[in-house]
Amino acid sequence: MDDDTTLSAIDETVSFASENVGLVIVGGLAIGLLAAALMPRSKKKKLAKRSRKISALVGELSQALTSQAGNAASEGRDKLDGLSKSIGETVSEHAQEARKQAGKIAITAADQLNDSGKAIVRKLVKLIEKARG
Repeated sequence: MDDDTTLSAIDETVSFASENVGLVIVGGLAIGLLAAALMPRSKKKKLAKRSRKISALVGELSQALTSQAGNAASEGRDKLDGLSKSIGETVSEHAQEARKQAGKIAITAADQLNDSGKAIVRKLVKLIEKARG
């Protein structure tokens, strides 16, 4: 059988299975039941025993993974808490510095406005004195 024939057979099988899902499930169950019926009892017992052991191991693994996930989530939450506090402190420091700078700018602007006002008044006084005479 060449590669094209193999690929064609695979495509046809996949197409049949996707169009007849129920039939495929029933067929799989029938094959499983037939295999179980033909299997000697001793093998069934061994298989059941192994299945119980595997189930127990899977349960323990699941508990361990759940615990690890919980620990990782807790660590992540703690790190985020610390990071958010650090960011908050940094923002607060910068806001305080910005307020100081804004205050300095406002004082400088007021001083310059005051100086300009005085200069205008002096020029007005000179103009009035010239106009009088």
